[in-house]
Amino acid sequence: MSSWSAIKDTLSGGLIIVDHITSEVHDGHSFRCGQLLTTVSSGASRLILMKIPNVSTYVHWGSEVTSNVACQFSLYEGSTYKGVSKGTTVTAYNNNRCCSHVATVSVYHTPTISSLGTAIMQKQWGSGKTEGGTTGTAAEIILKNNTNYIFKIINKASPGTLTGYWQHIWIEHDVE
Repeated sequence: MSSWSAIKDTLSGGLIIVDHITSEVHDGHSFRCGQLLTTVSSGASRLILMKIPNVSTYVHWGSEVTSNVACQFSLYEGSTYKGVSKGTTVTAYNNNRCCSHVATVSVYHTPTISSLGTAIMQKQWGSGKTEGGTTGTAAEIILKNNTNYIFKIINKASPGTLTGYWQHIWIEHDVE
């Protein structure tokens, strides 16, 4: 039988219960990063590289993309980049701003890619040149350790310039 201590509301004496994601944020294991997308021409794309380290941690990943025009995004696993051309570092922030834990996942934009890898997820929304929207992963994906991933966003409008943003949200959870 395990023992645990309950957190109680000081006024009512009732138990305070939070969901798992909120618990991970409170424990300092939840991170996010992202960028604004500006002037992505018709048919052009933006690449984001995620490097998952070889550590005993599960990375529970999700994303969101917003655009003003028809757009597609894909997640590729087993990606490779050329030489040291990882791209420009995107800063990851701990969602518990009172915590000093640092993400083990590294994220870069505009990498030079040798191989995209295997597409494991694709989504598209909007049609024509002016219809955009917001979409994201409906459920988290646990990413493989010691693996590179490419997140590719493609402007599908013709003509039309994509503006919007992307963001990654993830939890780094120790394997027990």
